[in-house]
Amino acid sequence: CADADLAQAAKGAVFGGFFCAGQVCCATERVLVDRRVHDDFLAAVMKEAEGWKLGDPFDDETLVGPMNNEPTALKMDRHLEDALEKGAEVVLGGSRDDGRPTRLYYQPTVVDGVGVDTLINQDETFGPIVPLITVADDDEALAVANDSYLGLQAAVYTRSLKRAFRYLDNLRVGNVVVNDSTDYWEAHEPFGGASGTRTGWGRIGGRYTMLDMTDLKTVVLDVGGRFQRAELGDALPEKRDALLHVRRYVSRRLRASESLDLLVVLLADRVCLLLQLLLREAAAFPSATTTGGEARKEQRESDRAVH
Repeated sequence: CADADLAQAAKGAVFGGFFCAGQVCCATERVLVDRRVHDDFLAAVMKEAEGWKLGDPFDDETLVGPMNNEPTALKMDRHLEDALEKGAEVVLGGSRDDGRPTRLYYQPTVVDGVGVDTLINQDETFGPIVPLITVADDDEALAVANDSYLGLQAAVYTRSLKRAFRYLDNLRVGNVVVNDSTDYWEAHEPFGGASGTRTGWGRIGGRYTMLDMTDLKTVVLDVGGRFQRAELGDALPEKRDALLHVRRYVSRRLRASESLDLLVVLLADRVCLLLQLLLREAAAFPSATTTGGEARKEQRESDRAVH
């Protein structure tokens, strides 16, 4: 946005474009820049990009390594060729780097003047690239951002909370990061694409990951006096042990980590309450020494006495 901290925004854009050579599902694929701050932002991006060294991934000084495979590198070739044919300008990098062990080392690239009719804007390049698309204002920025079949994560840089919430409400993406890179993610937060896009389905992260890896089974158990206590006698100690184990586990996790997903704790607590209810109901069953026939006879006599 026009009111953004440009140095911070440039740092986030370059990190999002070059980290892991741009081969991240939430990498920065497009950078929409308000024309009122375009020149200053481009200068900040160029300054930030100078520190991103291409090289051997086993070298501690290397920040950008090779691309994963030839089809991905060819895709970046095509996207750059298409953008240049349509008026864009490469201001940094722009080609594969010679003298490397393979042809998969791509120079960290900054492209200016990228049009909305380009492959870079319309598809995921998935390489070390920071493409600048100039917009007139917030309205155009939202229109260009949402004109895509992708919708995983977006980053917005602004000093205005009101403006931030406008983007939060109107961007058609599953995740919005304010004043940090599109590559931002924490393992406990929900992460996934927006409805109506082709960016996967559902969510991962926190309880969503746990639920996705859980085989749910619904059990309906009527405990209203239809079971013999003798049938449950052997199971009761095991259920008591399970109840104690769940409570100890929850207590340990709460002490060990403040970031434990709250819903998981609540679900565990509901398990404890359910076990307590079952134990209470089981305690009300007929005596373990009473046979089924005797129990039914006693019930009939009790019913006659009432009538």
